Amino acid sequence: MARVWDAVNDPMIGSLPDRFTLGKSGDKFKPWVRVFIIPLAVSGLLCFANVSGFPDLFKHIWVSAVYIFYGMAYTGTSMPYGAMASVITDDPIERTKLSRARAFGGMGVGLLYIPIVNLVIWDKQGNPNSSGYFLMAIVSGLASIVFYSLMLKLSKERIHQDKKYAKDAKTSYSFFRVVKEVFTNRAMVGLMVATIGALFGASQSMSSYVYKEFYHDPRAMAWGAIIGLPAMLLSFFLVPKLAKKLGSRKLILFASIYTIVLYTVLYVVVIPNVYAFMMIKGIQDW
Repeated sequence: MARVWDAVNDPMIGSLPDRFTLGKSGDKFKPWVRVFIIPLAVSGLLCFANVSGFPDLFKHIWVSAVYIFYGMAYTGTSMPYGAMASVITDDPIERTKLSRARAFGGMGVGLLYIPIVNLVIWDKQGNPNSSGYFLMAIVSGLASIVFYSLMLKLSKERIHQDKKYAKDAKTSYSFFRVVKEVFTNRAMVGLMVATIGALFGASQSMSSYVYKEFYHDPRAMAWGAIIGLPAMLLSFFLVPKLAKKLGSRKLILFASIYTIVLYTVLYVVVIPNVYAFMMIKGIQDW
């Protein structure tokens, strides 16, 4: 049910900055991020609240409702944040730099934070630590408030809309027209298919299952994340140069073939040693 609602929720919330401008600043995206900061932190806490003593029916209702709440709050912050580059500058090169900076920040989280999470939520015997989950939810919620607040304080929207509401413009907003245009835009369709494929591939890697159930060492995920990060850091600087030399299309094709081959090895070949698996997985990240 939550996944079905996501299909409605994402375009609905994503359209809000295009339809309405909050406040008097004239900013398009920052006010919407500000609205959803606290709900995002609160929803994360609710997701990991201890409801083990509740009746089964209420637990199912709680999990469904809270997860939907979290999904809406996450969409409310991530969508306007992801689109902010378009109103910070109209220079394509500068927008590319902003996109790379965002990716670099994500790598920083992967390097400094994710390994800590894995060490806190699992004990040395590989059993889940329930109090560790809620502790990390608190830390993550507070961190999200701090860093989103810094982003709002330190960034500036330089490109403003002339109209407060999209309906005042010559072409009024229509949700169904937008949906129709999405599926008739070949570039957009290709991007959606690629994104779905990437998400499906990421989910099918099942790293958490492999480390926990096959190797019986879930804390090893922390080291697995660290091994792949140097490659991600190198690619941050190398990929733009390779794209310029080879062309984006060829680079994407080569990277896709490389990934398919190594994922096939990981899927077909049984690797008994967790550290050997980690190394191959790290090579795949390269």
